Amino acid sequence: MTTPRVTSISKQPTTGSRSLPVPAKDVTLDAYEVGELMYNGFPFTADLTDLITDAQVERSIEEATTLTLTLHDPERVLRPSGILNERADLDVGTHQFRLVRVSKSGDDFTLEFEDRDVARLRLERKPRKVSRGKVTRAEFAKLIVDDTPGIGFFCPDLHKKQPITDADKATGTVVKKTTDSSSPSSASASGFAPGVKLKVKGATASAHQLAEASRLLGVAKKLNASPAAQRALIFAAIAESGIGGQAGAYAPNGSGYWGVLQGGSGQNGSAANFPDPHDTEAFAHYFLLGGKGFNAGGAISLTKAGITDPAEIAVKVETPSIWPNNAYAGEAGYSNFKSEAEAIIAAYTGEPFDPTTDSGSTTTETSKTIAKPYEFTRGLPSPQPGEPPENTWDCLKRLADEVQRRRFLIDHVVTFAFEKDLLALQPSMTISETDDGIDWIDFDKDEGKRVETATVTCRADMWSAKPGACVVIEDVTDGVDGRWLVSRVSGPLFLPDRTIELTRGLKALAEPAHDTLTKTTTATDGTAGASGSAAAGSVRAAAKAISDRALPYGVGGHGQTWAQAQSATTYDCSSSTSMALHNGGVLSSVPGPQVSDFFLSWGEPGEGKTFTVWVKPGSGANGHVYIRFPDGYEFNTAGHPAVSGPRLLKQEYPRAGLVARHAPGDGVDS
Repeated sequence: MTTPRVTSISKQPTTGSRSLPVPAKDVTLDAYEVGELMYNGFPFTADLTDLITDAQVERSIEEATTLTLTLHDPERVLRPSGILNERADLDVGTHQFRLVRVSKSGDDFTLEFEDRDVARLRLERKPRKVSRGKVTRAEFAKLIVDDTPGIGFFCPDLHKKQPITDADKATGTVVKKTTDSSSPSSASASGFAPGVKLKVKGATASAHQLAEASRLLGVAKKLNASPAAQRALIFAAIAESGIGGQAGAYAPNGSGYWGVLQGGSGQNGSAANFPDPHDTEAFAHYFLLGGKGFNAGGAISLTKAGITDPAEIAVKVETPSIWPNNAYAGEAGYSNFKSEAEAIIAAYTGEPFDPTTDSGSTTTETSKTIAKPYEFTRGLPSPQPGEPPENTWDCLKRLADEVQRRRFLIDHVVTFAFEKDLLALQPSMTISETDDGIDWIDFDKDEGKRVETATVTCRADMWSAKPGACVVIEDVTDGVDGRWLVSRVSGPLFLPDRTIELTRGLKALAEPAHDTLTKTTTATDGTAGASGSAAAGSVRAAAKAISDRALPYGVGGHGQTWAQAQSATTYDCSSSTSMALHNGGVLSSVPGPQVSDFFLSWGEPGEGKTFTVWVKPGSGANGHVYIRFPDGYEFNTAGHPAVSGPRLLKQEYPRAGLVARHAPGDGVDS
């Protein structure tokens, strides 16, 4: 068999050279002898050499460099030769390959070899996992390449931290969802139908009265108030003001009360607790939850205790000192207020009022989305049964594709880089269609495509144009001339004919956003937020943050929203406890800091596993509330006379006469 000889003629051009290291079209080239191929360290034998009919090489920045041999073997010489063994290595000069695939068609055998370094990288599957906070993506890529000795690594921005996609949106997101399977308040759509006819104190309700009822029930729905609490709310609004329909409903009466629920009282001028008589939502909120002159922990607390009579609930919330005397019994037709309230609720929810659900419990679900550490990984178990863990070579490809980097291995070195950085390197050659050895430079330039491509048809040594190298095209056409990246080189091993594919236009992407974890917890009415041990660290951290501010004792925060209260310069016992619980994620359905009596009905009774809220009943200076942790530390405004204000200190405040409350699901017996 006569085989053409080809010897390497590639030389790096000097700076400024325009010549591609290829021969003139009429130059005769020397080539490799087939017998110069080395199999497992030994030259091909004559009988194997005579079998070779074709040898193709493909080098690419997309996959491993491959050498494909086609052998015609009618006598089955290959079988005893051992070349079909699992570990068959082939050397072509300094270039090393390993057999990875064999196929047969008739008397023809196709042997596919790939770059031996790539084959070695495919063998490494040892699990690796490192947080993005500790290493860059490129540093992790180098880390896993270094697990395979003898392979270099190149990256122009190895230690540079890359921007992260929407990093701010992946953290701190809190989504609340209220549910109540036993209450019409969970209906997805609520409101009065146009033209609905309802009664208030025996008369047809006006549009204004229906609007006020809608505002009241909107708050009840938000708080997941049970049907009994809703009925008490509308009953009280009918009895107190005709749901805002009575003359003078929004002006202070003789005792300084006003509004749809007659809240107060600043005596005859303005209402101290409710400066705006038209703030119907605020009246509803405190009627249901207690506070600002509404008593007994609010209507929700009373219904949870088993009280269902709307008159009793209304009296105990409005004026508990007179019960069991009924403040409404003397009003003509008051017994009809109950049925009127039920009809109003049924019309609002679109479902029949069902008194059997009065004792049904309501819950609030809070889903909090937090960022998990983003981790670079390799070799983790495959989610597909029977699939092996990811190897280094495939891992490098995934890591590169996620941010549109280039990953390739040429001459024993892995390159892991953005295209823009490779194009910024010194060009290895400058070419034009007029150069000797080049037939054509064809291109595909389409504004609708992500990348551009060009194809160079020429004669050159297989190893001279390296994938990943930057080349410059000149004198072809505007928009095509300029820098390109060699993406693929292919052609026969023993002949100089080459197809060189070029590319450009692949844009770098930012790092993916953080992985997220959603924690969903449940709480009873008015206590939405995290519970159990999940809350312990956050409540303690919130308490410590307030303690570290070293604020003096004062009433700051009360009557403000949570956002406003964050900047208060003083806190008392109840406002500091409120802020610690709120900032710790266990108190979010009330609008702002609460007074100490509020905590008598907060959460669940008894001590908690992770923290306990201790409450001393009483208003003003007679009441007190603080948080105690199991290790003996307390977040308290009392018990440390040398310091004024809320502090997190190790102490033991006297608990005689105090009531213990804990976050839902965090009781010592839970």
